[in-house]
Amino acid sequence: KYTLLGDTVNVASRMESTSVPGRIQCSSIFAKLLITQDPAASLQSRGKVEIKGKGAMSTFWLVHVSSSDESARRVRSHGTGSLRVLTGGISN
Repeated sequence: KYTLLGDTVNVASRMESTSVPGRIQCSSIFAKLLITQDPAASLQSRGKVEIKGKGAMSTFWLVHVSSSDESARRVRSHGTGSLRVLTGGISN
């Protein structure tokens, strides 16, 4: 059992409230961790988003993660397509 408090909960709540239906938005910190743990993951930069209590944050759309189930590999993509974001291209 885990308890998350403070900034973790606040950022997660803001990612949800500033996202759009059917998309998964994440912070640049999460994006860095994801690419480290799953180099095949794909993210699409959303650019800077004004986050209450945090200011402008660089955020990313989750587009693709590795999975043994092929049907679960693609996260529904909206817009012009996906970009493979390398760790060096992600900053706070």
